[in-house]
Amino acid sequence: MYDHRELAKAMDLFHFEEHSPGMVFWHPMCSELQTSSDKTANKAILKPHSLQIKGVSKPQ
Repeated sequence: MYDHRELAKAMDLFHFEEHSPGMVFWHPMCSELQTSSDKTANKAILKPHSLQIKGVSKPQ
């Protein structure tokens, strides 16, 4: 299974809606994977006392 759409469906990571075909609807599991991936990458890349700054957008 090499297609990201098949993988996403199998892992329940995100879905698309017919009424907004370009919009991705992320599921909670995808957020957990992203957080875990970020932590692992940060441990491998960032210096011990460095600070990572990320942009966060919150719904209004």
